[in-house]
Amino acid sequence: MLVKLYQVDLPVSDMDRAESFYQQLLNVPNKRVSPERHQFDCGGMILTCSRAGQEQESHEATASQEIFLAVDDLETIFLQAQQAGCASLDQEIINQPWGHRSFTAQDPFGNSIVFVDEASMQQQMNERLTAGPDELFQRARKSVV
Repeated sequence: MLVKLYQVDLPVSDMDRAESFYQQLLNVPNKRVSPERHQFDCGGMILTCSRAGQEQESHEATASQEIFLAVDDLETIFLQAQQAGCASLDQEIINQPWGHRSFTAQDPFGNSIVFVDEASMQQQMNERLTAGPDELFQRARKSVV
């Protein structure tokens, strides 16, 4: 059986601001599907910004999400993030000890987006698939230290 992630929902308190922010950040096809929902096409997965309800809005920090997006041009998306008005943004792209290159941005609503270089992620995934259990354990141990 094949299982694929179809949609990720991010809570936002201002739909117009979310639409503008994510259009500038992602630069992908998108559309408003209702007054409370705006969707962005992320390569077969839909990123949906959903207007947080009044009760959730007052607890927005605890309702925030963290998502990971693989991109084929990490440098370009990093420049777009610098211009999009992120609430916070890593100072630079980081070479992670476990093998991939990435950076983290935070949208204006408290949601974290980790952008991962697709090529380095794919290489890491291939290494995991071909490694034996002992080798995986040793890699995991090195990345913690």
